[in-house]
Amino acid sequence: MKATLKSGYAADELKRDLVEKIRSGTLLPGEKILSERKLADAYRISYMTVRRAIEELAGQGYITRKAHRGVFVNEKFRNLSSARNRTIAFVAQDLYDGVVIKLLAAIEWRARRSGYFVLVCNSMLDVTIEKGVLENLLHSNISGVILFPIAGNKNVAAARSLIAAGIPVVTIDNIYADDRIDSIDCDNFDMGYKATEHLIRNGHTNIAHITVSQENFRHNYVAQKRMEGFQQALKDHKLPCPRENIMYLPWEYTSLPLAEINLDNLGYDQARKLLLRDNRPTAFFVMFDEIASGVYLAARNLGLCVPRDVSVIGINNIDLCRRLSPGLTTIAQPFKALGLRAVEILLMRGTPQGDRCIKEELLGTLIQRGSVANLL
Repeated sequence: MKATLKSGYAADELKRDLVEKIRSGTLLPGEKILSERKLADAYRISYMTVRRAIEELAGQGYITRKAHRGVFVNEKFRNLSSARNRTIAFVAQDLYDGVVIKLLAAIEWRARRSGYFVLVCNSMLDVTIEKGVLENLLHSNISGVILFPIAGNKNVAAARSLIAAGIPVVTIDNIYADDRIDSIDCDNFDMGYKATEHLIRNGHTNIAHITVSQENFRHNYVAQKRMEGFQQALKDHKLPCPRENIMYLPWEYTSLPLAEINLDNLGYDQARKLLLRDNRPTAFFVMFDEIASGVYLAARNLGLCVPRDVSVIGINNIDLCRRLSPGLTTIAQPFKALGLRAVEILLMRGTPQGDRCIKEELLGTLIQRGSVANLL
């Protein structure tokens, strides 16, 4: 039994190593790999273990046997590195955004592990700049693009052009509504629902929501889904959702790079208006963590205390959450997993498993700190 388990583990290790070399371009399409005997010696495993691993890889389409000649990397395996350099472009909407920094760290780590470098491009929340970047990449020799797009589908045509030219594209976070473009995202509806339900379970029934500007909201998939989750949680718990409890940021706050915005005031005016009402909300669900700064400041300037007088919950779990006092309860996005998976999806392009369009969603996790009071 122990021998069988050891044999199975060794076969898996060999398969993982060969697949990684094929995906990274260390082994190229049509290249002959070591004989089974030599692989057995190199990996210090049995000949039969090697044979089993080779048969499984052949069945998956990575390699092919040629009579009396040996085993070769499948010619149909259109690896990312074929005829291209070993560079992946990460096109981000705003490099000052803490979310982008966390994604970039994971993307770079995973890319380097497979022998790729990362080219970072900043579109600065400008769709014209974003379009220009994508068009320039079309004429480059890069292996693939990870795109954190500006909200909306305004540059979906440029992304399609890259794909048509053989340059795979994966969108991350603000996904495109296109069944030909791969995407990896968090379930924004679920995060909005979780955040709201956490407030409800702590006895809050009068809950406000602050989101992006109305102009931005119309084409912002993330904001729409988070609000839908907020509204559904209230509905499921038979609580009202008065229109006046939903506030939108001014246009400039969701259309300018974060470097040009005073984050201390983000959401301040909206929170102040809500807190001055006779029937003021006891809790706020903010669309992203940075808005909490303005809610905290508005409460403090009105002589109110978080969480004694007003509770706050956000989404993202950026570093700001720990710096606020009290620390901000939030729904954490798995940024590391998102970044890692985005690179892995790019590496799958051109493999036998990589022909279908990939649309994946990960789940956020509740991180409790000190900003939500229990009213029960």
